[in-house]
Amino acid sequence: MTLDPEQSQESKVTIPIEAAAREGTTQQRQHEHHLHDTMHSRATESLDTPQAELDEKARELTVEQRLQDEHLQQSVHSRAVADTDTSFLDS
Repeated sequence: MTLDPEQSQESKVTIPIEAAAREGTTQQRQHEHHLHDTMHSRATESLDTPQAELDEKARELTVEQRLQDEHLQQSVHSRAVADTDTSFLDS
């Protein structure tokens, strides 16, 4: 059984490419796992501190204020449209 020199060359090139691809995939997975662990530990630390409670309360107040502002804007807009419609009918 003799191998064609071109086939032999292809085999030599394919194996290192596949090995490099596997290595790259492994490194990427390890990196993602490390990031996940880091985010998880930071989140856990954050939740264990009183500052986290303050931050959460601040977020809630911000959302509440934003909703009030949006409601106020909608009210002003509705009144302006109603006033415009009334003015248009009076003309």
